[in-house]
Amino acid sequence: MFALLGLGGGIALLLIGRRRTNGGMLHHEVTDTDLVVSSERIVVGDQVYPISEMQDLDFWVEGYYGMTGPSFRPTRRHRLDGMENKLHFKVNGERHLYQFLLEDLLSMQQLGQVFRQLYANQTAFAERNRGGQTFLFQQARSKKELEMMKKEEGYA
Repeated sequence: MFALLGLGGGIALLLIGRRRTNGGMLHHEVTDTDLVVSSERIVVGDQVYPISEMQDLDFWVEGYYGMTGPSFRPTRRHRLDGMENKLHFKVNGERHLYQFLLEDLLSMQQLGQVFRQLYANQTAFAERNRGGQTFLFQQARSKKELEMMKKEEGYA
């Protein structure tokens, strides 16, 4: 159904496309275009974007396929489809936005390893979810808490 490969120092993710159905609803589907994220570059199909040339690198990670989602009502929890994850960045003044699938917990852990490499390299980037800024997928309630979390992990 879905394929995800961890690469030496990087991760291959499945790119998500959107199309409108006859009823006007948005439908998400996996595309044939490869998206590979590493601590040195992001590759989308045949386009290579060096991390060193990026501005505003931002990962919006909601979760993986089948993960229990946030509870909006105390009696009801739902499962995520893993397709609401996004990657934003700017290169040479041009903005790029890609939506990707996290297939399972292992793929999320592999992305976390890429984040650790980015933090170790002191790469300027942000990770967040619907609730705001995160650090290694853990919610940070304030900028001060975020800096404390980074310091505890040795990235400050």
